[in-house]
Amino acid sequence: MLEKMIEEVTKIKLAHEKEDRLIWLYDSKGEFSVKRMPNLLMEKGVEDLSFVFNKIWKMKVPARVRSFLWMLALGRFPTIEFLERRGIQFQQMRKKCPWCDKELERFDHLFFKCKFVKGFWRRIFNW
Repeated sequence: MLEKMIEEVTKIKLAHEKEDRLIWLYDSKGEFSVKRMPNLLMEKGVEDLSFVFNKIWKMKVPARVRSFLWMLALGRFPTIEFLERRGIQFQQMRKKCPWCDKELERFDHLFFKCKFVKGFWRRIFNW
């Protein structure tokens, strides 16, 4: 793999008379656009997030619930795993699920895979 990368990099011809600049490859003008991002995500084979996001923002619930669901859908919920990936150190803090104390505290486990939480959802939906 390293050999392939070296081969690809050595093929690049630098133009010394041109000034370097950042460009966005997915725009004909080379400019990034937040407005165009959902379309780009769908074009590039990412699961259809617009359906989920549109549904979230149209819900008739308090804004904090929509924000919570938005963070959950993006995978940005501040769990131990999420924060450690961003360089935050937890030396003496428990890193396991607060409900079952068996798995690492990850958002998918906390909200969907933990046995305790599964029982909770079962009771809520069968109420």
